Amino acid sequence: MSLKSRIIQRLFPNDKIYTKRKSGEKCLYLTFDDGPTPKVTPRVLDLLSRHETKATFFFIGKRMARNPDIVRAAMGAGHVVGNHSYNHKGFKYMPTQDQLDEIIQTNELMSQFEINPEQILFRPPHGRWRVSLLWQLIKRRIPVVLWSVDSQDYSQKGSEELRQRLLDMPVRDGDIILFHDDNDQCLELLETLIPVWKQRGFNFQPLS
Repeated sequence: MSLKSRIIQRLFPNDKIYTKRKSGEKCLYLTFDDGPTPKVTPRVLDLLSRHETKATFFFIGKRMARNPDIVRAAMGAGHVVGNHSYNHKGFKYMPTQDQLDEIIQTNELMSQFEINPEQILFRPPHGRWRVSLLWQLIKRRIPVVLWSVDSQDYSQKGSEELRQRLLDMPVRDGDIILFHDDNDQCLELLETLIPVWKQRGFNFQPLS
């Protein structure tokens, strides 16, 4: 998480922008970005089902439009679906209004899946955003969700190196853990990590 994100989070209440969601019940929040993808997301759903684990999926709007059955499968399994923009373009250089248009377009699409617009969470592409966008989202009561633990499953590092790094990391109640359901590496990691984290006393819930 960037220094800007840490500073802004301290300035705003936890229901506006957050990287952790402490529950007092030793809970972890698995989150997945960049889906839905036909090759990976159904396998992630199967893995979570086998481990009786709930998660939050930040889906890209155009991929939701192409894969509506996967979106419905995720929702039907009790997972939360969030907004990850419509095209997943880099927000770093995009005008604020264009960023907002991407979010609104995806929210409108999500309404077709009967997702309550008052409960939609937003995660910016690559975790990048402007304060000007944050103000617009606050006015619309759309919370921004970042993360406190990055799995780095998108990197060129091998699964064993990433797995050991996460096993050695002292995860804590309320940690929001970033994965991506557009590559196989998340599957290899979670087959080991979910049982280990459960043995350490953690439970898993979707964000709300």
